[in-house]
Amino acid sequence: MIKSMLLSVIVAAAFVSAAQAQTTVVTPPPAAPPGAVVTTPGSVQMYTGTVTQVDPTSRTLILTSPTSPAPVTYTFAPDTVFVDQQGNTVSYDAVRNAPVKVEYTSDGGRTIVRRVIVVH
Repeated sequence: MIKSMLLSVIVAAAFVSAAQAQTTVVTPPPAAPPGAVVTTPGSVQMYTGTVTQVDPTSRTLILTSPTSPAPVTYTFAPDTVFVDQQGNTVSYDAVRNAPVKVEYTSDGGRTIVRRVIVVH
């Protein structure tokens, strides 16, 4: 009986020791593109630019901005909302070559557009 109790204590101590020795690696979220206005961590972020291309088939949106050295490509979801400043839904054609604010979140390393607001 004493041997089994002693063995249990030794095994438990080994597990505790091994658990304490493990290291947790935390990967920081991807950096926001140049020109993005970053709000609180984990929340919706915003980017202002001009839409140069919208592709509904691949669900991509390409924007340029004076603050970004290169065009920025975003992915939009089927439930992404395209609206004007009053909140009225607009077509993909209405956002092409238009100044917009893009609200987006990061999901698994991808940037997902939640809302595109035309700011004429």
